[in-house]
Amino acid sequence: MTLMAASKWVGDFLQPHSVYSLSQALLGHPFYDYNEPPSTLFTHTLAEIIPPPHTMKEIRLAVEAGEVALSILRERLGLLHRHGLTDAGLMLVSREGWLCGYITQTELEYALNNLTSFSGGTRCRMLPLPGESGTPDLEDLSVFVDRTPLMMGKDTPVEVVAQVFGKVGCRYVCIVEDGKGVGVLIKKRF
Repeated sequence: MTLMAASKWVGDFLQPHSVYSLSQALLGHPFYDYNEPPSTLFTHTLAEIIPPPHTMKEIRLAVEAGEVALSILRERLGLLHRHGLTDAGLMLVSREGWLCGYITQTELEYALNNLTSFSGGTRCRMLPLPGESGTPDLEDLSVFVDRTPLMMGKDTPVEVVAQVFGKVGCRYVCIVEDGKGVGVLIKKRF
């Protein structure tokens, strides 16, 4: 027992970090140390790189009671194509602006390709309602929606976002202010 204690003390004296932290670093596994403040190279925040208001108007989709018309989805997908945004998507927000989810352009394209024979007036369920087991007159697209997108406040330093993109491996980050969706940052454009 005393030999183990002595080896622990010597190890702590030579290296203050835990064996777990050292093995993560040695093996190159992604590890975001939230206790360690980021090294600030710049003083920029996400607020400075929020897309312009006209772009946000096109990628924000207000979902009334969790549903939207198929024609609106087709129109928004066309706007994304015309702008050349290949890895973008739509932010789903409530009438009050609360962020409810995010659907990527590729998921939206796939879902709409399955609905080519439907008319534009068809209603699509984008967000499941609690206790609802499916409505026969609605096309359910809620399976394609990311209900818990990675969100960051608009005052988040850009360095933290760079670390999150690099270590977490996400493709987009939704920018929020007091829970309301104000922007999206796509990794490819970052």
